[in-house]
Amino acid sequence: ESKRNKGLVVDGGINSVKVKTLDEYVDHSIDDWKRTRALTTIRKVPSNAGNNSNTTSRWVSSVSSKVKTRGTIFLTRANANILNAANNSSNSNNTNGENSLGANDSNNPNFTVINENSVLMKLMNSGETGVEFTYEDNGNGVEIKVKGGSFEKFVHLCTHNLGSDFDFETEFLYTYRSYSSTHQLLDALTTRFGDHYEKFTESEDLAQQEKNVAIQERIVQFINKWMDTNINDFLENDGEILNLVITFTETVISMPVTTGRIRLREMLQDLLQKLNHKKGSDALILGQAPLTSTEIDMCPIPYLPVNATALTTNMLDLHPEEIARQMTLVDHHLLSCVSTKEWLDQAWNSKNKEKLAPNILNIIERFNYISRWVSSEIVLADTLEYRLVLINRFLVIASKCLEFRNFNSLMALISGLENSSVQRLKQTWMSLPFKSWKLFQELSEMVSLNQNFRNLRALMEEVHLPCIPYIGVFLMDLTFIGENPTHLESGLFNFSKQAMVAKIIRRIIEFQSSRYFLVTVEFIRDYLTKSVPQLTEQELYRESLMREGR
Repeated sequence: ESKRNKGLVVDGGINSVKVKTLDEYVDHSIDDWKRTRALTTIRKVPSNAGNNSNTTSRWVSSVSSKVKTRGTIFLTRANANILNAANNSSNSNNTNGENSLGANDSNNPNFTVINENSVLMKLMNSGETGVEFTYEDNGNGVEIKVKGGSFEKFVHLCTHNLGSDFDFETEFLYTYRSYSSTHQLLDALTTRFGDHYEKFTESEDLAQQEKNVAIQERIVQFINKWMDTNINDFLENDGEILNLVITFTETVISMPVTTGRIRLREMLQDLLQKLNHKKGSDALILGQAPLTSTEIDMCPIPYLPVNATALTTNMLDLHPEEIARQMTLVDHHLLSCVSTKEWLDQAWNSKNKEKLAPNILNIIERFNYISRWVSSEIVLADTLEYRLVLINRFLVIASKCLEFRNFNSLMALISGLENSSVQRLKQTWMSLPFKSWKLFQELSEMVSLNQNFRNLRALMEEVHLPCIPYIGVFLMDLTFIGENPTHLESGLFNFSKQAMVAKIIRRIIEFQSSRYFLVTVEFIRDYLTKSVPQLTEQELYRESLMREGR
């Protein structure tokens, strides 16, 4: 790469590594990254690098590619320094090529440790034991993350006197029930609180007393966050955990207050007030509260047929947009009822799935219900003209579901149209107007399984809320993540795996938290959930043969 080929000398303190190119350095650091991870500076770079930005840019691109290809764990602080130095050399007028850089350099936003001042960095630098850390490139820089640890260590990290890490705490709260329970978490928190209460009383060291109070305050803050993140943990089983936390809080408040604990007592009183409010309110364990009268006034006026009921209604009597609205309300209610724990450990595929993931199963059954409805209506139609009308109507409903960003019903409707018993009706499909056929092709392409739902993933990633995702995509990803080992080679819990699960759960919660401002029409909802035809696969095929023979 360098005409003069003077090479690089990388100073690692005890050991120095002489390499000719940045590529060679990365090869060396990947092969023996533990020995070279402490590298902090480049003493010398090729003399022509500062005058040739194209060469340096090529180096940076090559190094970035190698590091990302071989795994984020190797994108350590040393690698970030090397890349910073290479970028800076192209912007520098320093003719002798000298560089001495820290982990974060303002001239290179692409490869920096963006949470260098976080509690995780402090803990790593302090030599915290019983936990493993790693580095991840999130696209904006290098982040320090927890790689593994024990349950007890995770609780300590969440309530450490040095501070909190928002992402780690959130990931822990979303996934802790994979290897623990609500009772175990509460016991760990109250035990830790009590231990440091005694230490505060016994210690005469002012600094140690401040540390103990800081840990206790962090425990109160963490319980607050736990309640905000997973209120269902507190309300399930008739509010068992909620009552235990109230008892604990009242007990601590009743104890004598010393000067150093005035702020802690105020925090506990605020927590107790919040807990009692949750206990006395009509808080929903699952689902969303109904719209207020003011919110209903903001909703569009429903399209209502004249003198219709759930028993007398025919699909063609209903406006396709209103059908899409009511389907969307049903789907969103089902999605909002899914608790965080149902997404863990492939609960929907387990032997006790009806108990562990009932609401996910409800969504799956709803999807199949819509799909069977579409197929049943079409094959039950006696005439070709009527079948064409029904296919057109379902395509319009599907396009309206797309407008409402209801990808679950959109997928179910297209799945019903793609059923083999419907697709074999060649004469019917050949008679479909070109405009309808084109719409069917476009919608089918959107929800196609090709390349791991690439098109559907892109739509769900960019869509504005509110939105109802097709949860099959998430279930597939969670199943894939579940193939990773639960424990590291060291025997510690694999928290990197849990963090990947938490990222998906966080996205799902965003969909659950949004809401549609639409009015429920009871008889249309009842018709769509109870009164539509439902044929089995054998019945579908038999009816299809009656419409068009072999």
